[in-house]
Amino acid sequence: MKKVLLGALAAVALVACSKDDVVEVNRVNDQITYGAVVNSATRAANVYCNNYKPGSFKVSAVYDDKFYFTDETVTYNNSTSAWESGSVHYWPNSGVVTFYAHVNGDTEYTHTNATDAPQFVNFTVAEATEDQVDLLYAVQKQSKSESAVALNFRHALSQVVFKAKNGNTNLYVEISSITLCNLAKTNTFTFTQEATDANIEDHTGGVVTDIAYNNTWGSWPNLTGGDVDFTVTLDSSVEIPYSSTGEAVNLTDVADGPNSKAMMMLPQSTTKWDAVSKLSETTQSYALVNCCIYNIADPSIGLQGTDVALWGTRALHQQVAVPMPFIWQQGKKYIYTLVFGMGVGGGGYEPDPDDPTPDPVLVPISYDVTVDDFVVIDGGEYDVNL
Repeated sequence: MKKVLLGALAAVALVACSKDDVVEVNRVNDQITYGAVVNSATRAANVYCNNYKPGSFKVSAVYDDKFYFTDETVTYNNSTSAWESGSVHYWPNSGVVTFYAHVNGDTEYTHTNATDAPQFVNFTVAEATEDQVDLLYAVQKQSKSESAVALNFRHALSQVVFKAKNGNTNLYVEISSITLCNLAKTNTFTFTQEATDANIEDHTGGVVTDIAYNNTWGSWPNLTGGDVDFTVTLDSSVEIPYSSTGEAVNLTDVADGPNSKAMMMLPQSTTKWDAVSKLSETTQSYALVNCCIYNIADPSIGLQGTDVALWGTRALHQQVAVPMPFIWQQGKKYIYTLVFGMGVGGGGYEPDPDDPTPDPVLVPISYDVTVDDFVVIDGGEYDVNL
């Protein structure tokens, strides 16, 4: 036996990922082995990236237009520091083997004909954020080799997270949940048949404006929204303090990893609610922000019992309807920031489903000044001759 060091390739991410680890693995003769990175967590609702890889995946292989093996589970063994499959498979002496791997979506994974690409048929996003999964797929084409099969996983879904900021020293704001309305939750994904080699990484945490979608990406049919609502409930109400620098507070944008509050959504494009139609009749998209807002009479003291609740209370939050378009593509993370006290009003509305002209929430006090002209009065004539 001999040992080989290989650069491990795994889940694609656009932000906040560290560089790939290097893992030592053992190989015997022509046995097919796999290159990936250890991850001890197994809970489905994890969000994966280059520094937080799945601990197991399913893989199938096609050779000479026939199935070589199907639906094999490969798991990282922490005790032996090696990736292990349920059965041992060996390389054919010649020709290319195409490997199709995935994480999650087991019940929807379908591969009927060896010459066609597999699919996630009618994959459905869970409405509860804690039940949503990061759906990953990978394809590799490789001939007989002592090298492990290097699988670079791509995200099939879009990641959606929220932040908030308070730009008014006179406001106290708390948020407890966010609901995204009128979205689609079911669609069918088709794998690419080309290798998904190129790993996308952005370790600086900056924003990637675009990625090149080509034949190394799978595809979803176009969606334009639906009639399903998705809610992310925060562990506790989050205060959004005033920030003179405009710093935003993370609501669901926690680090990728276990227990992430990120929403994993189907790629789709929607039109935002125009706020002139009844919510009960609209097919357009919006967010319901469950919050409370107070006017603070003396910002140097902070929230006091004498301050006035402008919307909801700390004991009972109320929802604000915020018109929002959602234009999402696979493999991208979308960060939405809710801004309080920095605009001119009219951003959020009372979510009355039967009101065709809803009132705006948090309308700022403004002033329009006029000054009376002096009224001319005849004071009479007075003789100043002495």
